Amino acid sequence: MGNKSNESNEWLEEEKGPEKPAGLTAITVLLVISGVQYVISGSSWLLDFTAAYYTIVSAMMLVLGVAFIIVGRGLANWRRWALLGAIVISSLTLFLTIGVVITGIYAFDYSIILGIVINLTIILYLIRPEIRAQFEQYGYSSSQ
Repeated sequence: MGNKSNESNEWLEEEKGPEKPAGLTAITVLLVISGVQYVISGSSWLLDFTAAYYTIVSAMMLVLGVAFIIVGRGLANWRRWALLGAIVISSLTLFLTIGVVITGIYAFDYSIILGIVINLTIILYLIRPEIRAQFEQYGYSSSQ
């Protein structure tokens, strides 16, 4: 019975490994916080049934929020798949942010600039050769 409890909490426990660079730790925290914010926002918008637009956006926010949390946790545990996942999610978020401004769905303001800068910073940091090399050296594949 004790083993079953340990197995269910295994996902929550951080893998022991080398010390993470401060930038990677910051990205991990940012992804998890963003994921929680997306899930909360998506859930609250889902309750507004006045427009199909809100339902579609809510569903996208919920999916992205869960993905952000999973990828953030994967980065915290040196999972190799999480490195690619973080780059893909940040790229997708970057393009969606630019898209909503271009289409006029959302007015351009400082939060848009901040979102663009944060996502570009995440992408540029994670594609650095030394970060990729650390994941190759210390990272775990999903089978480990």
